[in-house]
Amino acid sequence: MPPCRGCDRDILRSALPLLITLELLAAERAILRIFNTRLAQEPSQNIDQLVQLKREVLDGLEEYYGTLATGNGFSVEVTARGEVLLGIEDLYNAVIDRLEMVTFSITTRYQRNADRGLALRYFRCRHDRIVGGVASSAWW
Repeated sequence: MPPCRGCDRDILRSALPLLITLELLAAERAILRIFNTRLAQEPSQNIDQLVQLKREVLDGLEEYYGTLATGNGFSVEVTARGEVLLGIEDLYNAVIDRLEMVTFSITTRYQRNADRGLALRYFRCRHDRIVGGVASSAWW
C-alpha cells in the first residue's frame, strides 16, 4: 500500500493549533508560578516594595492575558480544557488570593504607620502644652 501523500501534512496542520495552545498553557502556568512565588515572599517587604510588587504582578498578568487574547483565538474549548488539566485555574486563583493578601498587608501597614504618626503628633502636642504650661506658670 503506497504512503498517503498529504496525510502527514493534514495531521500536522490539525495538530498545530493544539501544540500552540499547549505551549501557551505551559507558559501561562510558568508565569503564574513565578508570580505566586514572588507574592509568597511579601511579608518581609516594606509598603513601597509591596506596592511595586503588586503593580508588577498586575501589569504582568494584564500584558500576558492581553497578548494571549489577541494571539490565540482558534481554540477556546481546548484552552479551557487544558487549563483544567494543568491546574491553571487553581494556580490563577492562588495568585489572586496572594494579591489580596498583599493588598491587605499594604492597607494594614499603612494604617499602622498612620496611627503611629497620629499618636506621635498627639504626644508632641500634649507634651508641648504641658511643658509650655508649666514653664509659663513658673514665670508668673
